[in-house]
Amino acid sequence: MWNDTACTHPAHSWQSAVEWGTFQRQGELFRREKRRTVRCLHCRQIKRSKITEWESYGSQNFHGSLADSLPELLLPAARQLLRELHQAGNNKRWVRWKLKSQACHPHFMDAVDELYRRGVMIKREAKDPTRTVATRLLQVTYHPGHLPAIEQLLGVQHTVVPEWLAEVKPLPPTAASPLTGQGRRILALLQQQQALLDHGGPADLTDAAGVVVTTSSYKKTYAKMIRALQGLYQLAEEQRTESWKTFSQLLFHHTKELNAADRRKLERILGQDLTAFGIAPTSDTVLLTAACRWAFDGGEADSRALGAYLSLSHPVIQHMELLAWTAPKLLLIENKDLFQNVVQRRALHPQEWAVMFGGGYVSSAEIELLGKAEAQGLQQLYIWPDLDPYGYQIALNVKERLARRGSGLRLYVFGFHREWLAQSAVAAELSSVDREWIARLLQGPLPPSVRETLVDMQVAGRKAEQEMWIHEIGPKGFGARVEQESILL
Repeated sequence: MWNDTACTHPAHSWQSAVEWGTFQRQGELFRREKRRTVRCLHCRQIKRSKITEWESYGSQNFHGSLADSLPELLLPAARQLLRELHQAGNNKRWVRWKLKSQACHPHFMDAVDELYRRGVMIKREAKDPTRTVATRLLQVTYHPGHLPAIEQLLGVQHTVVPEWLAEVKPLPPTAASPLTGQGRRILALLQQQQALLDHGGPADLTDAAGVVVTTSSYKKTYAKMIRALQGLYQLAEEQRTESWKTFSQLLFHHTKELNAADRRKLERILGQDLTAFGIAPTSDTVLLTAACRWAFDGGEADSRALGAYLSLSHPVIQHMELLAWTAPKLLLIENKDLFQNVVQRRALHPQEWAVMFGGGYVSSAEIELLGKAEAQGLQQLYIWPDLDPYGYQIALNVKERLARRGSGLRLYVFGFHREWLAQSAVAAELSSVDREWIARLLQGPLPPSVRETLVDMQVAGRKAEQEMWIHEIGPKGFGARVEQESILL
């Protein structure tokens, strides 16, 4: 009971404050308490002090890595729990999160308790006002002291800013006296950008009509355009030709850093097709094997008379009339070696399956052909992408583009399983761009098996090369395997 003693002032001046104590060991736990205290501002006398909440974590530490210390059964749930906390800045609304996570991971609460026991997870609790003895869990957070071990478990790597993005310097290192007209043109543009930046900017890259394509305010896009212009200057001066993907690899150490939208931006800035600056023209043909008939330019053709796969140009696809299509299912393969092996080994029955090669993001020609095939009886599309974050993104891109056309095709993705990743003997390390794509995909809705595969990819730090699956392709049972191991998009 409070003992009201005289104050050093004529009267007490009470103030209420909420204070957290420090963690103290109590048996098998470390615990700290949150108190609401009423204290006199003058004499510091305490009128009332009440514990409202407390936090605790276990005292049993772990040795080595978290992956080695946790039971294998709990690892998927523990990874998901820690990943979501890490992405949310260690602050998640407990009740809704718990309900959602338990639906996905039956061992979610077991993982919470195991991490709590080992001191990785902190529980915040309070007395349950509806019961005499019971407490209720308000929140869980990870212990900041274990952040390095958590990031090791999640495969988190802190992104190193590439040199081309860290500091934008438009003038190329070798820009003394250009020999070609294209080189002189690009150099003049880069000199103009350098002068604008030297005077404090902003610097705008515009098209021929003066419309801004990008500006230095958007640093990453602007830096990428400047780096690409420097690369085009070098190609023009050396009179070399490179494919778009190789050009991207040479400049950014990744074939997919420069995309189709970047190409269109550069063509707007320069007012010309990039073939004039040393970029090889892209092929807009579709490789296909299918039992079908079509009419074009007054004649008719039957694929069965040709034997091998077809190579159809975009103008042909655009103006052809597809007269008949046999197969209700089509397998779209991103890897050309796999495509050729499936075709050459007759792994899929032509009455049931058609096979198309789609190298990377599908073209408008491929989308148009799929639309015509659907009108003649195609029902299901199976996409076999590379086993990397771009592979799944390509599958989503196909789905989005077909949806915009009002397609009713049922879409599946094949070969995107954690078991395939684990068994892959041919792999490549994840780049920083790969990791950014994985993080982006994990923030959205995903089929459970795709999420597990991307998480395993992130933790292992590697992606798989699809060429290793060539030996799996055979004339018996391959079609059934495609159907059984595919995921509905």
